[in-house]
Amino acid sequence: MKYLLLPFMLIIAGSALPAQPKSNSKPEPKPAVQWAIEPQFKYVNDFSQGTAAVQSGETWGYINTAGAMVIAPRFYEAHPFYEGLAVFAQDSSTYGYIDATGAVVIPARFRSAARFSDGVAFVVGDDGWPCYINRYGQTVLTNRNAAGETVWDYGFEFANGIAPVSSGGSYDAALQMTGGIYFFTTKFNTYPFFTGFYDDALPFSDGLAPVLKGGFWGCINAQGKVVVEHKFEEIRGYAGGYTVASLKSGDAVRWAILDAKGTIALELPRDREPWGGVHEGTVAIKVPGGKTGVVNLKGEWIVEPLFADISAFHEGLAAASLDGQTYGFIRVPVKK
Repeated sequence: MKYLLLPFMLIIAGSALPAQPKSNSKPEPKPAVQWAIEPQFKYVNDFSQGTAAVQSGETWGYINTAGAMVIAPRFYEAHPFYEGLAVFAQDSSTYGYIDATGAVVIPARFRSAARFSDGVAFVVGDDGWPCYINRYGQTVLTNRNAAGETVWDYGFEFANGIAPVSSGGSYDAALQMTGGIYFFTTKFNTYPFFTGFYDDALPFSDGLAPVLKGGFWGCINAQGKVVVEHKFEEIRGYAGGYTVASLKSGDAVRWAILDAKGTIALELPRDREPWGGVHEGTVAIKVPGGKTGVVNLKGEWIVEPLFADISAFHEGLAAASLDGQTYGFIRVPVKK
């Protein structure tokens, strides 16, 4: 699954499904699918807090779970709601926040903006300085210490008062931070919060944070203790006590579903690749040939791999497209 990016910031828990490149080959017959919301959108995000951001024409708006447009399409870009607020863009370079009615509550004045989590959101101001703001748009945490020295350059989501930050990295072509060192801070700007430094780190979810050290990923708890051993090629964020991770097996990479202790709950067949992470006990899977479907935590197909693109279920609905050009949502299991 591909994800919609804001400048500098990957939105991990809210995926966007973009249209796939058109093919000149003769289209295959489309299987019968029971749609909850008929395919009609160019791009979509997963449902969050009762709505999903969708692109209708050239602008973005929001639909509810019945498919009704509840915030009219008028945004250059729109993202899922978290803690009652959603990131929007008025053009290609300025971001702000709207509430559930579509009213602008924090004007578009940021070069980059991430979703709210734990009452704050990471932004990069028009002056280029990173900081965290509250829901009123006020700066509540800067990247400098009491002496005015810059301590970190890039921040991630807070969870239970703790967030990973990085220092010394650089932005790549996709405007994502690469390199540098990663450590954890608190809302009181204490750093490093843990004694360790990492080569990469992701925010806490379900009480665990994936961290990269010595070339392998593992997970730490809120006390900084390693709970999931550093032996994985990749680990994604936990949801509902499970995540997906990859392991080297000879020259191949094998994917598995892990529980909260890092134990392999299910090893996926070699020809199946997670197309995103775990959500609501489901995982989108890509199979040879490029088709995607959804499995449960036992590896059983609950949505057969019939789709050009699909997400895991969010609020009982999965974003999906048969042709990679128009997207809708399904609610019930789909079988061949």
